[in-house]
Amino acid sequence: MSARLTALFVALSLAAVWGSRPALADPPAAAAPNAGENGQAADKDKAADTNAGENAGQNDLDRAVETKLAAEGPKELAEVIALCEQALDKGLDASNTEFAEKLLASALFQRGRMITEVIFTPPQPDPRWPQMRQLALHDLTRSVKLVSEQPQVYMLIGRLESLPGGDAKRALTAIEDAIRTAGDDSELKFDALMLHAGMDDSPQHRLKDLDEATKLNPQDPMPLRLRGSLKLSMGKRDEALADFDAAIKLDPKNAATYEIRGMALALLKRMDEARESYAHAVELAPKSPALLLQRAQVNYLTEKFDAAIADVTQALKLDPDNAAALLLRAQALARTDKSDEALADVDQVLKRQPNLPPALRTRAVILASTGKIDEAIRDLTRVYSQEPEDAEAAFQLAMLYRNKKNFTKALELINAAIDADPKNWFVFYGRGDLYLGMGKHREALADYATAYKQNSEDSGLLNNYAWLLATTPDEKLRDGKRAIELATKACKLTDYKASHILSTLAAGYAETGDYETAKKWSAKAVEVAGNDTTREQLKKELASYEARKPWRELLQEDTVVTQVPDDSPQKAKSNKEAAKPATDPNTVR
Repeated sequence: MSARLTALFVALSLAAVWGSRPALADPPAAAAPNAGENGQAADKDKAADTNAGENAGQNDLDRAVETKLAAEGPKELAEVIALCEQALDKGLDASNTEFAEKLLASALFQRGRMITEVIFTPPQPDPRWPQMRQLALHDLTRSVKLVSEQPQVYMLIGRLESLPGGDAKRALTAIEDAIRTAGDDSELKFDALMLHAGMDDSPQHRLKDLDEATKLNPQDPMPLRLRGSLKLSMGKRDEALADFDAAIKLDPKNAATYEIRGMALALLKRMDEARESYAHAVELAPKSPALLLQRAQVNYLTEKFDAAIADVTQALKLDPDNAAALLLRAQALARTDKSDEALADVDQVLKRQPNLPPALRTRAVILASTGKIDEAIRDLTRVYSQEPEDAEAAFQLAMLYRNKKNFTKALELINAAIDADPKNWFVFYGRGDLYLGMGKHREALADYATAYKQNSEDSGLLNNYAWLLATTPDEKLRDGKRAIELATKACKLTDYKASHILSTLAAGYAETGDYETAKKWSAKAVEVAGNDTTREQLKKELASYEARKPWRELLQEDTVVTQVPDDSPQKAKSNKEAAKPATDPNTVR
């Protein structure tokens, strides 16, 4: 086949692809047969000359087509690009100009794509990738300026700009253009939506992208996993769980799905199911210390301390220097009365990182639980000196000083904690307990009310708030009806299985004069307590209600002052939560 015919063949093929057919120069005119046709021949020659002028770049265009047909790499594509540019510079008629621009756009796209593939080829990108990115973007940008409806080009631009140091705004715009121009190419549109979902800062926009991606390819579990994770971060836990379950049906061998599903179940407080989900994840990825640690955390939170210790020990075999694992095991060991082993784990962390705040906090909790308050204060003071704006450290120190009955120092620290974190309900709750211990009931009620506005679902807060409303000697502060409301809610949250909360409910009814109901709940509290050390205290409260006498209590600097009609025998209600020397840094409040 001659070069001319080859060019014609390729040109027609490309034109079909691009939706346009180039105009070709007329073949040379045949010799005139007679003088009578001289005029017509002259007119044809003139037209040919005009056509040749309009298509002075035709030869370059033909050569570009031939080179494009055999192009295998950047070198040949560079020649195609140069020939197309020469053809356009020399001049082409309208139809050939359109064709040349499309051919040029195609060559630029191919060269840009080749460079892009080098950048994204695993495992290690070419160290010159920043320079290569600029070259690729130069080609791709030129290509899309010549022919705008190129979703694949937009995709490449978006991917390149999303790399470190790229233009994030341009990346997002490019991917949006890819989605807009994708047409019936559902595969490309799916990829673009998934990429866009990872770029957009708006959770609602990302959710919309993932919804559409799921519809485009309902058999792909990836958008379901991502949508579930997004919903989980948005607080839509039940919806997130439904997405994870659907993803597992499509791909039951993906450990990551079981992992995030376990997290969702834990947040929903469905701990047994969470543990089971993590078990599936561990089975699928037994060499993952992270999965073992997450299951250990669930076991710890559900007070299955031995199981937590076993999981962490297995994780440490895989990752012996994991500080988080050592600290979690230390906390679990401490809860099983193995303080020496717990301290050994913490000390192992502190040998490598002597001032690590989580390690110092954990050691302080363990030391305080064994009565070594001064040593616990020493560790927490080190944390607080490093992080003076740390509200948790200030609060923990305040509780330790409270245990030493240094209420002035405790109040100073807890006020600092509130200044550092005024939206932390737990700190107001703690100060309320402190004021209660100091006999400052009005101030305690104010703090409980503030904490309750921020969190109305904590049984400990509800209990202490209700107890004070029911038992304070200050008639202006007592509110039996409100105490019953709060205590009833606390009882529901604890399934009516917490003796001290049942006792508070009884005190509320006694304050309203309903002694029959007060006796009922007080008797239930004694029953639930079993052989607990609080049983005798609860029996004294029951005796008071049987004598139709309400319970009154005033604490001043931890000294009990009873103010009960007819000298009824009383004893201060213990507040285990308030007496804790330091909060557990890994406990979810």
